Amino acid sequence: MNKSLMIVSVGTGRSGEDIANGLAFSINQTRFDELCLIGSESSKEKTFPFLLEKISHLADGAIHEKISNEVNDIEKIIDEYDEYFKEFTEAGFTGENITVDYTSGTKSMSAALLFCAIKYEVKHISYVYGERYEGIVQTGTERRSILTPNLIFSQKHISQVETAFNQNQFSHGLSILRNTSFHPRYRAKAESLRLLCEAYDAWDKFAFNDALESIRQIPREEKKNASWGSTVGRQARLLEELSSSQMSAMHIIDLFYNAERRAAEGKYDDAVARLYRMIEMVGQVGFHKAFGIGTSSVKPETLPSEITPESFKRSWDPENEVFNFGLYDTFRVLEIADNQTGKDFSEHLNDFQKVLGVRNQSILAHGSTPISKEAYLKMREHTSILIPEHKPFAFPVL
Repeated sequence: MNKSLMIVSVGTGRSGEDIANGLAFSINQTRFDELCLIGSESSKEKTFPFLLEKISHLADGAIHEKISNEVNDIEKIIDEYDEYFKEFTEAGFTGENITVDYTSGTKSMSAALLFCAIKYEVKHISYVYGERYEGIVQTGTERRSILTPNLIFSQKHISQVETAFNQNQFSHGLSILRNTSFHPRYRAKAESLRLLCEAYDAWDKFAFNDALESIRQIPREEKKNASWGSTVGRQARLLEELSSSQMSAMHIIDLFYNAERRAAEGKYDDAVARLYRMIEMVGQVGFHKAFGIGTSSVKPETLPSEITPESFKRSWDPENEVFNFGLYDTFRVLEIADNQTGKDFSEHLNDFQKVLGVRNQSILAHGSTPISKEAYLKMREHTSILIPEHKPFAFPVL
């Protein structure tokens, strides 16, 4: 639907006709399908008759009249005008096809109409000016000023994107950017924000190569001048390591912070699932470091002699004569091999069994019980024991 609408606030002036002249001038210079006149009981009685006569060429049914009893209390007027805008929005009009004229009416009426125009992002805001006598534009001197408040909207949307980014809502930020036509002053910043949102959205989904590629596309000058530039530069180097197919300590740390972000959103089941995978990864990385191989299809001769099919029945595959170590047996092997990670896990085994048991009851694992914040924090406390020493890192704040 591409119907257009003009909304005009109507005051009283001295005689009503003096106001009607200026408004008719604006109305007759605007192309629209439907017209909405907003006024008070006084303006309906005093001004509307003159104005309707001057625009009598408009088709029947194309004019809507909205009458308010309030002309001074701006909060009440905003509430009423907001309802008018909602009504027209529901009827299919969009800001792209709405023109607002705030020339007439009390200061509160004009301010309320402007407020709603900005809120609903109308494309054109109109104001009639000219030579005045006792505050009224004189007939024959009218001039019309048209503002397309794209600069204001651009500022608003940039702020919304930055807020979304800081809340890890990268896809929401991208949606705003893709559906906004930015003022030239903000286009470069919007493009950098798009690349940032794409990068950290990909990072949050473990698509490290895509994240690195987006960061590399951000202009060097933009990174140099932005408050987040140095952080992003450092994290590009982290992404280079994460982009490696070989699991490392950095992948473990990344999973931990990914869990932290999910917990910050209140998604504790997602957070615990990541911590569980992190514990698995700690064992797998430690196992590879100790023996140079993965935890699946492990031949007995590659391991210490104490590790036998009899002592690790749960992991032994007699048909293929190899071990396929699960989480607990991976750490048992590391402990036998005098590996510190295996020792740390064994020392806190009871605690790990409890928190991993809670994870198994999650709806994302084998149960139907949602994970509580307290359960997440307890699991986080124990998994922190296994994290390699590192400098804390978090996504940049815009």
